[in-house]
Amino acid sequence: MENKNLTIIVPAYHPTNTLEDIFYNILKQKDHNFDVILLIDRPSDNDFETIEKLRNKLGKNLKLVINTSHQHIDIVLKQASELVETEYSYVLYSYSKLKSEFVSRINSFLNSVNEKPDFVELPGILKGFIHNQFNFEKFSGIQNKVLEIEKNKEIVSKIAPFSFNFIIKNEILKLALEHQKSKDINLQMSPSLSFKSILLSKTFAFLDTTWVEDYNYDLMVLNIKSLQRNWDEIFKLAKELNKQDYFEVLEFSKFINFAYYFAGYLGTCRYCKRSKTQERALHNLTILLDDVIKKQNEELNEEWNKNPYFSKPNVLEIKDLALSFTQWDLLFKKKLW
Repeated sequence: MENKNLTIIVPAYHPTNTLEDIFYNILKQKDHNFDVILLIDRPSDNDFETIEKLRNKLGKNLKLVINTSHQHIDIVLKQASELVETEYSYVLYSYSKLKSEFVSRINSFLNSVNEKPDFVELPGILKGFIHNQFNFEKFSGIQNKVLEIEKNKEIVSKIAPFSFNFIIKNEILKLALEHQKSKDINLQMSPSLSFKSILLSKTFAFLDTTWVEDYNYDLMVLNIKSLQRNWDEIFKLAKELNKQDYFEVLEFSKFINFAYYFAGYLGTCRYCKRSKTQERALHNLTILLDDVIKKQNEELNEEWNKNPYFSKPNVLEIKDLALSFTQWDLLFKKKLW
């Protein structure tokens, strides 16, 4: 058997789904050559029964960390990263679903390249409240190729601002987590871990042979203040790394995060079935985001004239639609980014 490439980290962070549902993603894998680290807070008796079943099936491939008190997600991930023995890590959130060939496709790619990439972006699909498949045409011509990020900074503008659809070398994950603050990480909908990781990476690949679906039914993982702090921390890291030459692409990526992904998500949610609590949350988020986008538009006045990333196709239309919250649903419908 070839050496293991991947460890799947599973933070059972008060999940809505049961452990059995979460681990179905792992047990159905056709290629079993990977490790699993499960981190769980205060497991119930039912959880212990499920864990015992998993241990019987996964054997020594499973590592278990039980926290007797509630831990912030950044602390949980740091715990896991120190236990990883493989070159790569992937964080499997409780809402995410993997294909049965997820591991086999990743292993096949990593074993086929001469130089293994630091950061591997995977196609992502948002499900749950909405159904939106990320536009993969941005990566046309560079699929399944290893690229130097320094020579291809445009790559940074193309990655999705989420944490559920990439794998990363574990040494880089540990570095990214050193710069992570608990109040600034917002589970799978946060750009913090992905953009900090890519700033710390030298090489990149977009793997189009498998994908990840995220079934989020919780609007509370969308937090505007947290998102703003995320980006402050991302720019702070870029400055610490003396990567001020990345500021232009980061300014653009921040704009896309708010004006396309966040606004498009909320706009699409307007047509989804919701509870009264979710309805109020959506209403409040829409008001807050509308205000933030309008303020950002004023602040980005100079960027529109001097930043080359803002002159890309469809970007002006994204700006116009984002400035009118009644049209946010068109952002994803038109697949503008």
